[in-house]
Amino acid sequence: MAPNFSYQSSGNIHRAEEEDGAVQERIKVNTTYLNAFSLFLFVLLLSFIFYRFSTLSVHKGLNHVIWTLALACETCFACLWILSMNIRWRMVEYRTYPNRLLKRLKSESELPAVDMFVTTADALKEPPILTVNTVLSLLAVDYPLNKLACYVSDEGASPLTFYALTEAAEYVRLWVPFCKKHGVGVRAPFIYFSETSHNCDSFTSEFLTEWKKMKSEYDELSRRINEAVTSKSVPYPNMNEEFAAFSRIEGGDHPSIIKVIVENRERSSGGLAHVIYVSREKRPKHPHHYKAGAMNVLTRVSAVMTNAPIIMNVDCDIFKPLTTYEELNNSQKYKHGSNEANMEELINRFGYCEELLRSILGIHLDKAGDTLSFERKVEVAHIVAGCKYENNTYWGHQVGWVYVSCTEDLILSLKLFAAGWRSVYCTPKPPAFLGCAPCSGPETLLQQRRWAAGLLEVVVGRHSPLLSAITKMLKIRQCLAFLNLWALRPIPEICYSILPAISLLTNAHFLPKWLGNRRSQSNVTMKFLEDITYYAKRFRDNI
Repeated sequence: MAPNFSYQSSGNIHRAEEEDGAVQERIKVNTTYLNAFSLFLFVLLLSFIFYRFSTLSVHKGLNHVIWTLALACETCFACLWILSMNIRWRMVEYRTYPNRLLKRLKSESELPAVDMFVTTADALKEPPILTVNTVLSLLAVDYPLNKLACYVSDEGASPLTFYALTEAAEYVRLWVPFCKKHGVGVRAPFIYFSETSHNCDSFTSEFLTEWKKMKSEYDELSRRINEAVTSKSVPYPNMNEEFAAFSRIEGGDHPSIIKVIVENRERSSGGLAHVIYVSREKRPKHPHHYKAGAMNVLTRVSAVMTNAPIIMNVDCDIFKPLTTYEELNNSQKYKHGSNEANMEELINRFGYCEELLRSILGIHLDKAGDTLSFERKVEVAHIVAGCKYENNTYWGHQVGWVYVSCTEDLILSLKLFAAGWRSVYCTPKPPAFLGCAPCSGPETLLQQRRWAAGLLEVVVGRHSPLLSAITKMLKIRQCLAFLNLWALRPIPEICYSILPAISLLTNAHFLPKWLGNRRSQSNVTMKFLEDITYYAKRFRDNI
């Protein structure tokens, strides 16, 4: 699971020692012994590399080549180790107190609205039942439901994903009240039922009756969804006008599809959160920029429909087990614009859509939203989800997620840090979010390859952390963290791993070789041994 970052403007981190009733506390981790041990290893590394370099001229022929290769590999290992220790040198933890949040407010009505984004790309590689569990866990959070909206982005425009969500819309009306009534901790059904099934004997009869009903309903929901995925088609009785838009879909060539699956028209706290299905327009001649493009479309669609000041993004395989207000500590507040900009500048930056520009000014000036009907908002959402909307705008460059890398989260973090923002690595206990990792070797390798390619794109591109550290506000240690090129580590590892075989075949050696009282091959090596012996005797005498 990817880490949960909370971006906020510099200096706005609440500390318990500075303010009573703070919802977040910054705690320093005692790393004295770790730092002392790291310094000791650092000295050993420098000593060994110095020894390699000082004895390099002694070796001739093939031995010189092997010794040089070993020196290069060990230098790479030392540099990578130093970069990895950079993030562990002065560690801190953030302890959250979500129960204090309401004490700072007069009522729940003062809590900010939150738009939740769930992204999925392939109904076959990412099973719809997994996406359904993610949505169900988000809709059941302990937060005013009239202030929540869940947007599901489907890059594959799959009718199977839409069918799964429509089927889950009925189950959510049972699942949310059940979680609220019984204080369910893990609110993803597939985890909850697997963890509680062996404890049924300890339940009361009333709860057990409701529990069995909920499990039976969920099993039936899973069966219908899995059967549809297995047959790769939606059951015929469900093929109504809602699925007509999916009949015109061809691979990477289809109009935008936006469907409101659950709507809380009265915006009452007793209702359910909005659930909106979004599949942006795709055309073969227009680049879609992968997940970064999908996130920008979700940002625009949510701006014209619900326009919450806080957005939270999770993958389709991440579910939320807790029942607290952790969303506020694991979200990214997004300010759309500036009240100092005139309308022409706003159009150049964000594109021409009157409703979107009104939303941008509204969120910045903290004004109430407009009174457009939900049907009209859906029409506008189709406009901003079009593949041509971003033409001649700043989207993907200076606005929203950046398009220069396939790892959109990495480049976005880099740009935020370079602009002076700070991040908080929030890890509450128990964890606020859990997720599923790839379960097969090829999937893991594919994910690692994408991450490695994205890291290299960032480091060597025009958004390089080295340039940001020099020309912008990126700090040195932040720069070193982005320069942790773990993707290149296999190169020295492979070279170093073949050195023993080469040494055996050629009767050479790449490790220091000492044979009894035999004289060293150079005065430098003998001096090195004498120094080691001297300090070893002093250490023994002191003991």
